[in-house]
Amino acid sequence: MLGLSEVPKQRRNESLDAAEAVAAACEARRELLIDGPAPTVAKILEAMGRDGDGYPLGEGPAEADAFETARQLLPSMEEA
Repeated sequence: MLGLSEVPKQRRNESLDAAEAVAAACEARRELLIDGPAPTVAKILEAMGRDGDGYPLGEGPAEADAFETARQLLPSMEEA
């Protein structure tokens, strides 16, 4: 039985990966905002295959590079 402060290692790793994905999406958005409009953090995470909290959606692999993903979203923003 786990104590209240103990978290299974796998879940801790998933939480860390999710937090890093959110941080990377925030950083990518901030960098792109320097030159003009940028996709929202939520849109970047969605395009990366992650939910709003950074956890992977479904069984497929989640995209690792937030900046590249955000840059790919820019043309669709210009069309809208």
